[in-house]
Amino acid sequence: MKRIDRFHIVKRLGEAGPAVLYKAQEQLAPDFWRNVLLKVYAPAARDAPDPAMLRELRTLLAVDGHPFIIDLYAAGQSEAGSWLAEEWPETTLESRIGEQGGEPEETRRLLHDIGAALGALHTLEPPALHNEVHPGSIVIAPGEFYKLGGFAAAARTTEESTLPATMAPYAAPELLTGELGPPGPPADLYALGHVAYLLALGLKNHRRQFAGVFDERTGGRDAPPGKWLAWHCSLNTPLAPVHEVRKGFPQWLSKVIARLTAKNLEARYRSAAEMLDDLAAGAGAAQVSAAQPALPLPPASPLKRGILSASAAPLRPEGRTPVSPAPATPASGIPSPPQVAPAVPASAGQPHPAGKTLYYVRLRDRRSGPFDWATLVKQARMGLISRLHQISTDQLNWKPAGTIQGLFEERGA
Repeated sequence: MKRIDRFHIVKRLGEAGPAVLYKAQEQLAPDFWRNVLLKVYAPAARDAPDPAMLRELRTLLAVDGHPFIIDLYAAGQSEAGSWLAEEWPETTLESRIGEQGGEPEETRRLLHDIGAALGALHTLEPPALHNEVHPGSIVIAPGEFYKLGGFAAAARTTEESTLPATMAPYAAPELLTGELGPPGPPADLYALGHVAYLLALGLKNHRRQFAGVFDERTGGRDAPPGKWLAWHCSLNTPLAPVHEVRKGFPQWLSKVIARLTAKNLEARYRSAAEMLDDLAAGAGAAQVSAAQPALPLPPASPLKRGILSASAAPLRPEGRTPVSPAPATPASGIPSPPQVAPAVPASAGQPHPAGKTLYYVRLRDRRSGPFDWATLVKQARMGLISRLHQISTDQLNWKPAGTIQGLFEERGA
């Protein structure tokens, strides 16, 4: 088999469920080719595509165009069987996880991007579960943002699904026992939490937290699936918080991971939006608390991607540059088309006419300030102040920041 439809087969990669995976190439123009992941399902009768292929196709079409989900290029049927052509996963998270833990910002970005992708799936009607969130199904796209791939096991909550063997280290307890009720979105979030836990700690520290699963004498990176499943079903076995294992790791981010990985359903996040809200609030509070108005501000915020609240969805990345999220509240969970952020008026950064007004910023129970007007404007431009914050000049009367533009309303902008 040299070719399927317009796709030229390069090599066979292996199997994923009922599909055989191939690396293929598609010619877009003379001398221009792109790599493609081609999934070929067993031959079926003419005009009767493989049911597993149709299920994956329906799921991908329902979230088509989402910035943090792999792209679907084409689908069809040939003598070789039903097939799907998808975005080629040049690099996966699995290849990035080393013995030492990654930067906290990598973990935050992972939770942000894949959390947004899962939110799009979970808000479909009926909800779709990915069922295979692990490092090998998370693609690192050009521009260093994450995309969710590997949809072979995805299914609506009304459909039957199976647990892939790759999910043993990430399987939620409710997937393994019927005593906890039917699986739902929290099962995908549990898996995402364990992926984040692995990325944050690195392989060495991660193995140490699962002494009953890994055999430290051999130093192996793999563990028997049965031992993993037993650990997940042991509801009284706690997971050590990241910040207690890795000194200096942000405690607020550690708490988000801890809630994602809670074995008790009542203690776990019920939705991706809920997790994203906590992620945004924690990041925003950490950035504002760290701001020092008496010192020069850094040229760029470490939060390269901005802050995403439960009511916001990300813009689609352009080329190789990560972009900031844009507010949107689509019922389908698929992000709206790119929007342009409100421009900051030229007059906003000028000194206050009175020269004495100072501003305070509040997020939940945390306050910071006072800041002069120029510093406040700089923080807003850098994304250190978001729509979750409140602004005050006396710490008694607080106004919602609303949008960034709203910060400048009292100046007549």
